[in-house]
Amino acid sequence: MAIRSLTVPLRRYRFGALFCALMLTLTGHAFFTALPLGAKPSEWLLAVSLAAILLASGARPRALMVLGAVLAFARLPQSLIDPPHLLVLSQALWGVSCILATIVAVAAGFRRGRVDAERIFAVLSAYLLTGLIFGIAYGLIHELRPGSFRLPTEEAVRFEHGVYMSFVILTSLGFGDVVPLTPIARGLTILEAVIGQMYMAVLVARLVSLYSAEEFARYMEERARRRRTPPPSAP
Repeated sequence: MAIRSLTVPLRRYRFGALFCALMLTLTGHAFFTALPLGAKPSEWLLAVSLAAILLASGARPRALMVLGAVLAFARLPQSLIDPPHLLVLSQALWGVSCILATIVAVAAGFRRGRVDAERIFAVLSAYLLTGLIFGIAYGLIHELRPGSFRLPTEEAVRFEHGVYMSFVILTSLGFGDVVPLTPIARGLTILEAVIGQMYMAVLVARLVSLYSAEEFARYMEERARRRRTPPPSAP
């Protein structure tokens, strides 16, 4: 009974929990670099949240959702034991889990129905997951083809650098401190910039249309109810 009492609110507010986990991972990851830990606490929290989203989604095929939940933890063993030959594989598997979670969040955020807080958190989580996916991709490109990006200092492109660059591109800030040099890197940055602009435009239009449809349905329901209610009799 105790476990069920905890899982019910988690299932109800799962996208809100995912959004908080993503914000902690993206903003708090750099603060854990000084700790003598391989896998940062923010990464553990994100892995648990991704697994919970995929397992509670009810999407089909179910086996794919279970696989995605397992892959959410793919980065953690590599971070703990730090084998260089598993870095690319663990990052790629982690990216697959993020892609599946993004699909689930987009489907939940843009479906028909009432616009509530969970709907808002779902579309915001999909936006943050998009930036995380491209950040992982940038790190993989640098591992496979070193020199794909130019940094302000002479250091390797780590997870933090990839995510930072990804959100600079996704939000069209354009600081210019990280520069893509190879055709593949430049192509990905263009793709992410276009997705960032189009997502926000489609997001606003979709949520406004859903809200307008909901308000119109409430108006028609109230109008029908008033018609069915007989007027009060005169004294």
